Amino acid sequence: MGIIKNVFKSKILLIILLFTFVYSQEKVTLQLKWFHQFQFAGYYAAKEKGFYDEVGLDVEIKERDLKFNNIEQVIKGESQYGVADSALFLYKITNEPVVIVAPIFQHSANVLISLKNSGIDSPYDLNNKNISIYANSTDSFTILAMLKKLGIKPNFLPERKSDDYLKLITKQIDLTSAYLSNEPFYFKEKDIDINVIDPIFYGFDFYGDMLFTNKEEAINHPSRVEKFKRATLKGWEYALNHKEEIVQLIYNKYSAKKSIEHLMFEADVIQKMVDIKNVPLGTLDKGRFKYISDLYKDYGLDNKNLNVKDFIFDEFENHLNLTKEELNFIKNKKEITYCIDPNWMPFEKNIESKHIGITADYFKIFQEELSIPFKFVPTTNWSESLSFIENKKCDFLSLLIVSEKRKKFLNFTKPYLQSPLVVVTRNDEIFISNILDIENKKVGIVKDYAFIEILKKKYPNLNIVEVKDIEDGLNRVKSKELYGFIDTLTTVAYMIQNKYVTQLKISGKFDETLDLSIGTRYDEPLLTNIFNKVINSVSSEDKQMIFNKYTSIKVEEKMDYKQIVLWVLGTIFLFGIILFIFINANLKLTKEIRKREEIEKRLKSFNELIDENIISSSTDLRGYITDVSNAFCRISKYSREELIGKNQNIVRHPDMSSEVYKELWKTISSNKIWEGEIKDRAKDGTDYWIHIKITPKFDEFNNKIGYISIKQDITDKKIIEEISITDGLTNLYNQRYFNDFSQKFINSAKRENHFISFLIIDVDYFKQYNDTYGHLMGDNVLKKVATALKDYSSRSDDYCFRLGGEEFGILFKSKNQEKAFQFAKMILKNIENLKIEHKSSIVSKYITVSMGLFSDYSKNIIDIDDIYKKADKMLYLAKETGRNRVINEL
Repeated sequence: MGIIKNVFKSKILLIILLFTFVYSQEKVTLQLKWFHQFQFAGYYAAKEKGFYDEVGLDVEIKERDLKFNNIEQVIKGESQYGVADSALFLYKITNEPVVIVAPIFQHSANVLISLKNSGIDSPYDLNNKNISIYANSTDSFTILAMLKKLGIKPNFLPERKSDDYLKLITKQIDLTSAYLSNEPFYFKEKDIDINVIDPIFYGFDFYGDMLFTNKEEAINHPSRVEKFKRATLKGWEYALNHKEEIVQLIYNKYSAKKSIEHLMFEADVIQKMVDIKNVPLGTLDKGRFKYISDLYKDYGLDNKNLNVKDFIFDEFENHLNLTKEELNFIKNKKEITYCIDPNWMPFEKNIESKHIGITADYFKIFQEELSIPFKFVPTTNWSESLSFIENKKCDFLSLLIVSEKRKKFLNFTKPYLQSPLVVVTRNDEIFISNILDIENKKVGIVKDYAFIEILKKKYPNLNIVEVKDIEDGLNRVKSKELYGFIDTLTTVAYMIQNKYVTQLKISGKFDETLDLSIGTRYDEPLLTNIFNKVINSVSSEDKQMIFNKYTSIKVEEKMDYKQIVLWVLGTIFLFGIILFIFINANLKLTKEIRKREEIEKRLKSFNELIDENIISSSTDLRGYITDVSNAFCRISKYSREELIGKNQNIVRHPDMSSEVYKELWKTISSNKIWEGEIKDRAKDGTDYWIHIKITPKFDEFNNKIGYISIKQDITDKKIIEEISITDGLTNLYNQRYFNDFSQKFINSAKRENHFISFLIIDVDYFKQYNDTYGHLMGDNVLKKVATALKDYSSRSDDYCFRLGGEEFGILFKSKNQEKAFQFAKMILKNIENLKIEHKSSIVSKYITVSMGLFSDYSKNIIDIDDIYKKADKMLYLAKETGRNRVINEL
């Protein structure tokens, strides 16, 4: 009986241990990029052979559902791991948090195939040939990159279907894109010979399938990522050494869609793609990464150097060196809230509850590094921001200087920005040679700025008046209520160039340079440590890029150095006469000479300051550059040596109309000043906008010898303009811009009596769609419809708007009413062809639209209200007569 009890106890203990083991496994999901087949053999082997179990992982393997983007499923955390190819580079370029764990296929299996008897066996044979290719260019990027590099221009047929290889046999197409382990098998079955054009043989050797994860997984579970990688590579090694066994496993347990013969064919091809004989399994080469990144640059999809530290897991593994405590803090925090100075550009500004400026760009990098969202908490002024952080309504302040008073409720990071203090006055004031000269004059400083304490200690007689914000201070200077205003060079120069260029100027600077830090809540010291580490991780390249974007500063167009120098020389001359006449005035003259030397020294320093911050250039009469400022070099990304001797059009943007430059040269050639806004392109391909004033330059004999241009960086202004006229959800023009622009469009058309049309578009049964699928899916529908409208309204005289809710409008020119009607019908058909499921529609199983069209010669149109009402009436008829149609007024 005792023996039976012991056996029973042992079994119970064993069951408990097994139960405990099963439930101690970490559950994770692997998202495949396609359906079950030998392409994913290593993962099946790792699961079925217990390699994942050995490292404590319970892995669910999910095949692709074509309704969803498999990469985004991993990014969103729906799956922890995924399989994708070099398309991951495109996601990384757009700052998506993807992390490559290990390349499995050393080579891509994407190729082009043609019939053997076609004689097409080289990419050089492909000009004007019809090629069926995947609509999503990321799936065929190696092929597209090869053709672009070689200058080949075939005819692409983008609507590729899975059986397009049959069109080769019937000669409907010349070539089709294919996967080496798939389509060639079908031709082999039919005993049809084919040619394979593989980009590898033409220098385009991309990685194929790669195991990847998201940034959150890499940060919070690095040991789990390492275990998953180790077990996966073990699984692949087993699968490639036991192909027949794994083929049977796939066929019997995962999918019987492919025959045993096809799976074996696939296994042989996959073994070549993995290339285990020549390259150790899972090997990742950083040089090859750079090579692939450079190809994306050549294709125009990337304009910056790829940072492998947060893209490759082996490099990535907690490269910030965050402690376990800090990692847990981030994980539990969910989001970090912050406040800013709402009116302190270019550092930062609150525009309609949107944070813009230098700190906003830094925070994009910080969020990417930490994989935690930053939530902006709007305030009305700086004092309110300080109050919010003190009362724990936000977690940190974006930018401020350290003070003893603030140390009572804040911790401070190391400085990540610096800027000198300067004095702003009206244009009619002279240069301030010594700050002590203004001690008895009223100068404004924003209330609660900490440098008030610093200046009061050093300059106790400084007459400081606290103002609401920078605009309040500058306006008081302009109205002569204050003599001057004190703030950072970066901030006041930005404000002057945007608002006060003809009234105010920078007249002097302090010796002090402000160190600007992040201020975190006193009760969250870990956040300070985390920010210090992430500040250290920002590259010099990123810092310079942000700096160049915002701080190309224009001070006054002409600093009055000539008057100052003449005044100094006049003083010297005067005292020279006095010295000649009154020898006993020697001491006074010496004092004035010293004063002149001090002024000259400060003028030299100020000249250097201006060279660093004014975007300026000089050219000869033909437009060849003879001199440039350092600020010009920064914004254009060219060195001085690269610019001198080159034509000014070295920075010309291809989008700029030739008519603008014709008018420019016509104006300055007649000795007049030309002023306007121009879009330029920097050396690295980035675009920027400038407001430019070009003035003829004359020698002492009044002969014209060239031109001087003073430029103002207005890129940020253009971005803000774009925000104000763009619908936030769809990126189409918004209702406000429609109201402002449409009448101008009509008036312009009336000059030549153009035929114009207005099309109102309404998504059918959209309320029912929202009720069925939810508002998030509804928003996605509006985005897709907007993209379709934009794609088909790409002519220079097509303007597309979101007029509100699910209603859109297109204002365009056309030759006649019939052409306008055909254009509308094409859009109608293509929106339904998006094939967005709509179960609640009674006119189609997909999303459709109804349209009202009005067209007429512009001379017959009264105003925009006139054509809006008529088009809206047609839209009503379209809905009443069955929807999913266009009705136009005949």
